[in-house]
Amino acid sequence: MRLLDRRAVQDLPWLMEVAGAALADGILRELGRRNLGPGARVELWIGHGNNGGDGLVAWRHLEEMQLRPGIWAPLGLPKSGDGADALKQLTESGVAMEQMDHAFDSDPDLIVDCLFGTGLSRPLSGSIAQAVEEHKTRDIPVIACDIPSGLCADTGRVLGVALSADLTLTFGGLKVGFYCSDGLDYCGQIQLATLGYRRDHYASVASAAWLDLRTADQFLPPMRRADHKGRYGRVMAFAGSPGLEGAALLTMLGARCGGVGLLHLWSPELRRSDFDRLPAEVMLAPFAEHAREAAQRSDAIVAGPGLGRSKTARQELLHLIDAAPDKTWVLDADALFHLAEEPFALPERCLLTPHEGEALRLVGEDPLLGTWGGDRLALVEALGARYNRMVLLKGAGNLLRVAETTYLVPGSARSLARGGSGDVLSGLMAALVGRGATLEQAVHLGLRLQLSAARRFDAGQSETVLQQDIAQAITESWQALYAT
Repeated sequence: MRLLDRRAVQDLPWLMEVAGAALADGILRELGRRNLGPGARVELWIGHGNNGGDGLVAWRHLEEMQLRPGIWAPLGLPKSGDGADALKQLTESGVAMEQMDHAFDSDPDLIVDCLFGTGLSRPLSGSIAQAVEEHKTRDIPVIACDIPSGLCADTGRVLGVALSADLTLTFGGLKVGFYCSDGLDYCGQIQLATLGYRRDHYASVASAAWLDLRTADQFLPPMRRADHKGRYGRVMAFAGSPGLEGAALLTMLGARCGGVGLLHLWSPELRRSDFDRLPAEVMLAPFAEHAREAAQRSDAIVAGPGLGRSKTARQELLHLIDAAPDKTWVLDADALFHLAEEPFALPERCLLTPHEGEALRLVGEDPLLGTWGGDRLALVEALGARYNRMVLLKGAGNLLRVAETTYLVPGSARSLARGGSGDVLSGLMAALVGRGATLEQAVHLGLRLQLSAARRFDAGQSETVLQQDIAQAITESWQALYAT
């Protein structure tokens, strides 16, 4: 974004004017949406950089419409760059701006945050931090100019404290931090104003990640009336150990709701009687030889959920990979632990599915030390470079690394913040491969189906949702997609 801004400013000297006008328009729309009339009290929090300059341009447009916002400039008004030019235009116009000594002095109906832009790298402090803390106790809506102040644009993490926005009007391009970590809670609705950037401004500027807004129906594998179980694919899971039987069950549940035709499970230390509710159609391999034969006949293999961290589990994992190296593999949970402890040769078609803690171990960092800066984008890039395989970094802001490209699949759901969500997803993605999807398609479709299903329970404010409930909702979502 900094590079784009530098390029655009050289060609478009009126860029701040356009940004300020877009901000003023956003303010008026938000006032109208909230049924706040001409007498509404708006408070602009102005910084001393270009973000503050955008706010001053917006102030001028609002003043021309007989709406004169109050201004709070805790660091002083802009003194250099385009922000200073915007202040000069206001001064030369002869219109007096009333500056407030403190935030909230005007008892505002709406706050417009123009304090800091995307370049902020240090925690908020002083009177600004105090105002942000006070805002938490007040029910006053906020519009953020470009990004909520206190939020890191690259990671989405709050730098100490941050102002929570109801609407973020962002300029030029979207920021990764909007869709990761704290950004999901702090940005509110996100609107993009491109400001007239031209195609040549974007030339040779690499996007950090591609925001993937494709819908689930764009990834559906074909379905024919004459299909039978053999055409619906075969999936095997190497999962489960004493005390962790549930992980294997949930993996099978995910594969089952993906509609796969044939299901195999190998849990070396467990028998069918050890499982409480193992679906009857699951074929449980009794010995390693049977498991390897099943792996060789399968379209996709999931390994890791509840597998355990013993040397025996590791050895059996390696033997299984050696038996079916040409199959599609989904490595999760304890399989990733073994990979981090001592790397081994990975199958060519392989997906790694870590959450943040597992990902940090895979790149050689201890997640308990807390030294990681929260940059999920850098983390998934490092994983892709180290293992040269497809990587799905799960969590708030799902990131998929494919070769040299990163996709950000937006969305989150509180109902997924429970143990077993990843097990269900791994089984589901493997099933989609069995159904005929490519591994990349399976990730995109699997994420969308799971997020869509989980949001049903979020909407109902349910706190007792089980993974089985979400799996059933995935099945219903899947059926509804084909029905249409």
